[in-house]
Amino acid sequence: MKKAKFLLIIAILLSLLFGCTSKEDVKDVYIENDIQYAAKINDNKFQIYLNDNWENINIKGVNLEYDTDLSIKDYDRWFEKIHEMNANTIRVYELQSPDFYDALFQYNIKSEKPLYFFQGVSLDKDTLAEIPDVFKLDNIVPFKDEINITIDAINGKAKIPERDGQAFGNYTSNVSRYLLGFILGNEWDPNIVDTANKERSDKGDFEGTYFYTEEGNAFEHFLAEIMDHALSYEMSEYGWMHPISFINWPTTDFLTHLSEPIKEEDMVKINPNNIKTKSKNISYFASYHIYPYYPDFLNLEPKYTLHMDKRGKPNNFAGYLNDLINNHEMPILVSEFGVPTSKVLNHINIHGINKGNLNEEEQGYHIVNMFEDIMTEKCLGGIVYSWNDNWDNWSDALNSEEQFGILSMDRNKIKVDGDIKDWKKNKIEPIYTSDKKEKNPIKNIYMENDERYLYFGIAYNDLKSKPIDTTISIDTIKGQGNFSNPFNLNIISDEAMDFVIKIGNDNDSKILVDSYYDIHYFKYKDSLKDNNPDYEDKNSENYNPIRILVNEGTTAFKTGLKIPFNDIEIGNLIQGIGNPELEKYDSLSDYYINKDKNFAELRIPWGVLGFTDPGKKEIQGDFYTNGLDSRVIIDGINISISAYESDNEESYFTTPLFKYTWESWDTPIKEERLKKSYDIIKEGFSKY
Repeated sequence: MKKAKFLLIIAILLSLLFGCTSKEDVKDVYIENDIQYAAKINDNKFQIYLNDNWENINIKGVNLEYDTDLSIKDYDRWFEKIHEMNANTIRVYELQSPDFYDALFQYNIKSEKPLYFFQGVSLDKDTLAEIPDVFKLDNIVPFKDEINITIDAINGKAKIPERDGQAFGNYTSNVSRYLLGFILGNEWDPNIVDTANKERSDKGDFEGTYFYTEEGNAFEHFLAEIMDHALSYEMSEYGWMHPISFINWPTTDFLTHLSEPIKEEDMVKINPNNIKTKSKNISYFASYHIYPYYPDFLNLEPKYTLHMDKRGKPNNFAGYLNDLINNHEMPILVSEFGVPTSKVLNHINIHGINKGNLNEEEQGYHIVNMFEDIMTEKCLGGIVYSWNDNWDNWSDALNSEEQFGILSMDRNKIKVDGDIKDWKKNKIEPIYTSDKKEKNPIKNIYMENDERYLYFGIAYNDLKSKPIDTTISIDTIKGQGNFSNPFNLNIISDEAMDFVIKIGNDNDSKILVDSYYDIHYFKYKDSLKDNNPDYEDKNSENYNPIRILVNEGTTAFKTGLKIPFNDIEIGNLIQGIGNPELEKYDSLSDYYINKDKNFAELRIPWGVLGFTDPGKKEIQGDFYTNGLDSRVIIDGINISISAYESDNEESYFTTPLFKYTWESWDTPIKEERLKKSYDIIKEGFSKY
């Protein structure tokens, strides 16, 4: 503490001696009893000290993942857009690169209103998985060391040598005045919590300098100890005191959920009320990651599903918030909430706020409504997960975890709208051209790809006179497949095909998969109504719909309520505009047929076609023979396209078999684009 007091006196003397800009003025720091404050919680509100006054602030933020590829210019561009969205806060989960803190400092120096941030520090998950005891020295010592390093970095006093998977470098920007608080830890695995409570029950209550526990369990002892350590270090080294919390989520909340079917989702309790502060000057708040579709009790608990929100509608998200608020002795920050724009959904919400299968406008409206619920229930605010989509080598439209962002990172190399201009702009030559002397519906076929989609462009001779149906047969994996065409049995392929796509003007456009290559059937056949042993035979000439699991089916361990098996078909294709530059853009669109221009475009996510890494040309292998982990590297895909008048299936045209291949990639190309949700959230945030 003496060191901190000395440094504080020196800093004030230097500022008086040499002068400073308005942004450097100590008017943005409140000092009481030699302790520096830039933010605090007062009367269930966050407050910031700005221009010699404490001002209330509603937390309107975005979560930002660690990304080694980002530069100061990238951050500066992002900070500007985040600020323009009427957000005031960024939350990071771990120490970022020096560029993040440098960019934040520089941005706030020139900005009229600062961007604030919450700093996270997480416990290493790999070590914790190997040694599932948070009190073991292998876990707690590195955790405390990382807290110290992070606090040093925030104060511009860290020089960290290079290390794998973690930020490093020379930290010289002091951004402590823009720090709203610490949110420590992880989304705790209930088994880790349970282990601590059972094997470390001898720990008893914690008694620290700033925190203590009262009738707390062992894991609450651990959390109090970690928070106490963080405040002790920043006080002794820098004389700062910032608000503080730890991550919690519905899985480990301290409420009772009788309807939860999965034991692990309601087997342990972390109660923030059992952790007490030793001084009213310590700003301690609860921090929760909350989504409306998970865990299952949110869809099953009547007090949540029947809760009426301020709009007069049943709302389980608002109901859960209301229950949390009524049972907490401290204010709550919703430090994660949001919905993704993935092609498929992975969790269903009883009120339609699903995890996936939402277009960008729906994402925006749901986020705004959830934020309104957060503020109506008198929380400290909310932080949207996340600012940008997060994917590495390829963008998997089937993985909802990658698509939570407000900022898209997909190229959309071909903007599906039934116009040939993108193909010409990219100088893409036809992969097939018909003989002009022959009378057939198809003139030219184009193909292209990017990190997310496989694209088809089909130029027809005449789409106006009569409706045309088109089928695309695709062979990916050798040694299996079917020769028949499930949409037109008159068509027989020269080679065994694994997928067949149909597009037309009706609502029956879809993709089907060879039953032997149906991974969903392989995994869940015992639960499926269409269980058929023939599906397990190669070349059975059976095709199945492409489906994905939503719920495996279970029985609630407390009430005995049976939750049925549930899956959904994801091979149905949606006709619409897939060009973000056009007003009628729908991000869930798959294809568009432009009769006026005699042109159709189609985009198929790589994952739908069984690709596990399109950058390597890697696909799912033969799981019946070699298991689910089997992978095959291919050199391309074989394709045959057929077209016929919708009311005359017997008279069809089929192209010769042709091959499409592409250059492998190790480094993907990403392009930033603000989703349609951005402006909706911007308007919603402006009201608070």
